[in-house]
Amino acid sequence: MADDSDFDLLIEDILERHGGRDAFTPLTLAVARQLATLLASNNVDPKIVLSLRDMLPKPNETKPLDLSKFSDAQLDQLERLHRIGAGLDPPAERDAEEARIAAAENRAHEAEARVHDLEQRLAEALKRGDLAR
Repeated sequence: MADDSDFDLLIEDILERHGGRDAFTPLTLAVARQLATLLASNNVDPKIVLSLRDMLPKPNETKPLDLSKFSDAQLDQLERLHRIGAGLDPPAERDAEEARIAAAENRAHEAEARVHDLEQRLAEALKRGDLAR
């Protein structure tokens, strides 16, 4: 059997790889401790290790939002954004207007780039004498 420092390293590694201590319930924390104990011992059955590992939180699972950390105004904004993102509500008129302005600005920038390119090509053609003035 390994010493307590090996167990501590293993349990911390398991917790970190599976979303941190906050991602664990008391039950999954007990499973993680059992897994660390098993891995720290010399008598390891791979089937048991895999079985215990499958009971742990998935490494890429996102943590649920702690809504208590938001103000009422922030919660209202979050709900509005969710409804718009889910297609339940249309964007506010101001948002739609900002999107139209951004699209118009993009078209203007593209037109400016085309004009600049044409000016350069015209200047090159005049230098070569391809065009009469």
